[in-house]
Amino acid sequence: MEQDWRERLKIDALKILQRNSLELFEIEINTSSKRWLLRIFIDSFERPISIDDCEKVSKELSLLLDAEDFIPHSYILEISSPGVERKLRGKEDFLRFKGERCFIVLKEIDEKRQSTYEGFIANVESDSVLIRDEKGVENLIPFENIKKAKLKLKFPK
Repeated sequence: MEQDWRERLKIDALKILQRNSLELFEIEINTSSKRWLLRIFIDSFERPISIDDCEKVSKELSLLLDAEDFIPHSYILEISSPGVERKLRGKEDFLRFKGERCFIVLKEIDEKRQSTYEGFIANVESDSVLIRDEKGVENLIPFENIKKAKLKLKFPK
């Protein structure tokens, strides 16, 4: 039953996002507090996400969720963009952000005895990503060994 409402939430969110020419990045559901937190991250391949985008999706989805009333608990709905230090979830994201700075945490320490890498996405292959650090050193990291990855904003000194 619980999976039912989660899938229905995703379907409803996708309908609204499609109408607004937006993409679903991720849905996070936190049920550990008195009021559940339903956090929906929206994205666009054509343009940056604006506050107006978030507000519009929030209003439309809130109206739909209130009318259908299928979520079995009181909740807070939050609509957001993935942010500037967004997660990189796989090959497609690495391709999309080729040339950008990223931070990668490995599942297992590699042959260089490293568990993390930071650098620019230099190239993306079928099963790995090539990261170039500040000194120009390149490291080929298999996707299967990436525990988590995100874009990394660097502030000027």
